[in-house]
Amino acid sequence: MLGKICIIGDGLSSLILAKSLCDLNIHIDVIRRKIINKKNYQNRSLALSNSNLEFLLNLGVFKKKRDSVWKINEIKLYDNKLHNLNNLIFNFKKKNSLFYMVENNKILYELMHDLKKNKLIKQIQPKNYNRLIKKITYNKNYDLIINCDNSNFISKKFFSKKIKKAYNAISFTSIIQHQKIKNNIAYQYFTEKGPLAFLPLSNYSTSIVWTINSKLSKNFSEISHLQFKNKIRELFEIKAKIKSFSQIAGYSLNFLVPRNYVKNNILIFGDNLHKIHPFVGQGLNMTIRDIKLLREIIKKRISLGLYLDTNILLEFTKKTKPFNYIFANGIDITEKYFSIDNKFLNKYSNILLSKMNKNPTINNIIINLADKGLRL
Repeated sequence: MLGKICIIGDGLSSLILAKSLCDLNIHIDVIRRKIINKKNYQNRSLALSNSNLEFLLNLGVFKKKRDSVWKINEIKLYDNKLHNLNNLIFNFKKKNSLFYMVENNKILYELMHDLKKNKLIKQIQPKNYNRLIKKITYNKNYDLIINCDNSNFISKKFFSKKIKKAYNAISFTSIIQHQKIKNNIAYQYFTEKGPLAFLPLSNYSTSIVWTINSKLSKNFSEISHLQFKNKIRELFEIKAKIKSFSQIAGYSLNFLVPRNYVKNNILIFGDNLHKIHPFVGQGLNMTIRDIKLLREIIKKRISLGLYLDTNILLEFTKKTKPFNYIFANGIDITEKYFSIDNKFLNKYSNILLSKMNKNPTINNIIINLADKGLRL
């Protein structure tokens, strides 16, 4: 007997989840708020761990555009707060790959196009989004409702209780085009204004993410057009000449973890479960791990001949909530540690990190956590 699931959301969380359930013989409605505009995503990129990329490849994502995924086999972390560009504090290396980078719009549009081919999946973009969401909430047309939108009626009505904190920071993003270089090393600089990452996308392009304390970025246009570009050129000039910047966009950052995951047959999902600081690139990776687990639970349920019901959502919550909370808080603590700007602490912190960097066991633990997350 076919079940019916409603997935609500505009972004990758909803699309990857729908794609992952394609082969389970379930009717799926994907409800989107708006038309996706390429311009909104042209300055954004994503980091994918090895295990998560393998999962997406097995789903058929990147099947025709495998070269759009770019391999990173080394990460170098520098402390720039002491104004010493050569102050390397951590260096991760792996012969094959540490992780992969991909432009957001490439995976987004590939998924949207691919889902149109599946007869069991219907993509809906209603004229009155809010009215439809309210109607869906109270009727019984769906066995399960999975809400990936953190600002709609469902989120505000049932999931408003959250553990949250404002980082008082703005993350500025852009993609630069530059001269051809061998570009498989990611760089992270901990500057006096905040962490700045260079994330290769090809031999000709690199994604930039610079998170700046909001007290230092009151004038958005000044930061984005002057300080941003000048700082990028300062730290990138040793590698290649920059030819152009994509649109520079800024996003306010918050830490957010919900107190409840489930209400009746509704599960909140995606960024709703763990909105975290972007400097370690774990946001989408945490969501994909959640997708893997939810798919396994639903698949097992179907194999036993059972109906899709709230027990699936409760089992998912039990298995993922404590680990998501610990992992998200671990990232939050790490961000706090690296954001400290004190000459004395910076000096001795760098000495400690340099010693840790020489320990292969610690390196392997960190690499495995970044790849597979925290699960028993």
